[in-house]
This record gives sequence, structure tokens and C-alpha cells, in this order.
Amino acid sequence: YFEKTSEGSGQAKASANWIMTDLMRELNASNLKISESPIAPDRLSALILMIEKKLISGKIAKNLFIEMWKSPKFPDVIAQEQNLMQISDNSAIEKVVQEILDQNPTQVAEYKAGKTKVMGFFVGLIMKASRGQANPDLVNQILVEKLKG
Repeated sequence: YFEKTSEGSGQAKASANWIMTDLMRELNASNLKISESPIAPDRLSALILMIEKKLISGKIAKNLFIEMWKSPKFPDVIAQEQNLMQISDNSAIEKVVQEILDQNPTQVAEYKAGKTKVMGFFVGLIMKASRGQANPDLVNQILVEKLKG
């Protein structure tokens, strides 16, 4: 199972982590052997590849894994059906960032006065507004640019 998953994903460490944590947890809870897993190695490797390609976040992947346990569909199909794909469109993220900054002028002033810890406050609101789908790297990058401007 591990060899097939890591070969398919090209990510041996990530494959081992997913198998040892999430897959084994669900197998144990369901009293199943790995050979009886409802998630075949090719489906798990597809999930790992989606994370590597930044199509989904790690958090979304955890939710997607649970859906994969219940459904024979591949993770990309489930993600599309449930609108779980990560948002990596700069303009879409910029819009959300600007809305959050506009709604929180006090915290913007605090940031500009040197209280950089407020950055986490903004990131949290942006991720909540995007239902966890905004690419976190882009969120941080755009947020820093907007706050410096």
C-alpha cells in the first residue's frame, strides 16, 4: 500500500504520514485491514498530489479524506462537487483582504503602529471569509503588501 501510494504521489514522507495517521486511524476505528481499505493507494496518492500542487490546503485535505472514506470518488471530483478547491486567484484574494482591512481600521492602525501580532487576526478573518479556501501563502503576501501601502 505504501509503495503504491508513494510511487503514485512521488512523496514518500507525505505518503507515510497519511498512512500512519489518518488511514490507520480510520482502519482501526472500522476494524478493517489495510487490504480492505475503502481508499485505494491511487486515490490517496491523488489527494497527496492535490496538496503538493496547492490545489487544496492541508486542512481541506483532512476533510476530503473523510469524504473519500465514504465515497469511491477521486479527491478532485469530491473537491469540485463540494467546492473545496483552494483559491489561488490573486484578484479574488485581494478583494477579500481589502474587505477585511476596510472592516477593521483600528487593527490596521495598530499594525502600522508596530503591533505586528495583529497579522494573525487578519489572516484568521480572511481564512474564515474564504471558508478556509484561500491559499495561505498568497493571503500573507497580499496582506503584507496592502498593509505596507
